[in-house]
Amino acid sequence: MEPEMTESASEGPRAVIAVISVFNAPAELPARVELALDQVDHVVLVDDGSHTVDRLDFASERVHTILLDENSGIARALNVGIEHAVSLGATHLLTLDQDSDVRSDHVAQLLAALDGEAERGSAPVVAAVPGRVGGAAIPMLKGEPLDPVQ
Repeated sequence: MEPEMTESASEGPRAVIAVISVFNAPAELPARVELALDQVDHVVLVDDGSHTVDRLDFASERVHTILLDENSGIARALNVGIEHAVSLGATHLLTLDQDSDVRSDHVAQLLAALDGEAERGSAPVVAAVPGRVGGAAIPMLKGEPLDPVQ
């Protein structure tokens, strides 16, 4: 299933692209990518030197893989993926890592929050932490997700 192109009142058509950093790709990665494809226009996978993404099968032409020669860290992997996403026409980015599980309405909720902030005249930046990473629940602190990694 391909997501419907959405529009915002102020920006027009959106192209939401997920960038996923990968090191030692888990067997569950193709299923996670399929779930992401239900919400975004493309998924860019950046293998950060582990050379494990190329052994997995991704059936969609909307999945783009980039294989880095060596491990350079998550920041570089995400930056390389973001550059590619921009070249594909991304207007909005969703950055994840290989262990991130997102709810089926994750992107819709982020876009709704972004639209709400824009309507209020606030800076149009939205960030959210998935509810689970690597199978573990994200702990909550004062009603907000605590994610010391991001």
